[in-house]
Amino acid sequence: MWLNPAAARITASQRRAHAESRRCCGLTLKYALCNNNPGGNYQYCWRHGGQAAHANVGAAPGAEAPQRAVVRERMREFERIQRESEARGQDARDQWARERQRRREQARARAEREEQERQRAREEQQRWRREREQQARQEEEERAQRERFRRENDWQWSYQRQRPRPRNPGQGARQAEEERQRQQEQARREQEQARRAEAERQRRQATEDQDAQFRARCLQSYLDKCEIFDKTVFSSRSPNNFSLVPWPVIPRVEGTVSPGDITPENVRRFFDSSALRRFKTAREIDVILKNTARRFHPDRFSPNRPVVGSIHNLEARRAVIEAVDVVIKTVNVCRGG
Repeated sequence: MWLNPAAARITASQRRAHAESRRCCGLTLKYALCNNNPGGNYQYCWRHGGQAAHANVGAAPGAEAPQRAVVRERMREFERIQRESEARGQDARDQWARERQRRREQARARAEREEQERQRAREEQQRWRREREQQARQEEEERAQRERFRRENDWQWSYQRQRPRPRNPGQGARQAEEERQRQQEQARREQEQARRAEAERQRRQATEDQDAQFRARCLQSYLDKCEIFDKTVFSSRSPNNFSLVPWPVIPRVEGTVSPGDITPENVRRFFDSSALRRFKTAREIDVILKNTARRFHPDRFSPNRPVVGSIHNLEARRAVIEAVDVVIKTVNVCRGG
């Protein structure tokens, strides 16, 4: 057997790399020939085995017979390397297919969530439109009833004028005066009732407008304080206090939040979706809830963190911790968690 000194130093990993580099077509013929010569001439590939070409290999093909056992062994090794490479390629393709399927499922789930949000927004808009239509129908019925009363009164008045006069002039005048007074009293009551209904409607509308403006100011104040609070670095020289924390509540007095205002009812009222939808979309409301839950996470307000540790007054520190506990629990309920 003719050995090549360089082939004796070729390791199995190097033969594998050579086989996978596609620079060698492998053991192509029964004599273990390799087409790694750019000129196209078939030669023994010393990277595939320890054999070297005989000087008269072209003239005497039978000279390769003593090497056929080694050739078969190298052929099997090369085929095994090819199978392992194909298996690794198949695993990579399977992994890519699974990753693509996962991304498609995530995109489908995201599209379904967005469609559900749009559906909720459409339902909310339809509900608001139905309420407005019902209110308009009620107002129309009230106007129709007032018009019916007016026509009945006009008919009675016209009937009283057109009916024959009684024989007793004094009695007829007395009855006519009583009927006139009765009609005037009825008209006065109807006018008073209509005036009260209109005043009540205007009062409700003004109250709703004032409440909406108050909620809008509270929401904007909360967002502004959140921006400042998130950028502030608290320390012993720059301590925190109860008034610096952006509390998501509707206070009793605008611009001032006290520990008594931090209740689950006030927090739920602040995040009331039906009221917030007048100023924010459903996606913006979800973002506000998510940021609030992250901002009031209990780990951030632990006593060893600067947000709470920088508060010198122990009573104020205890009030902040208790208020944060109320806020985070209520926000998690509002988020559906």
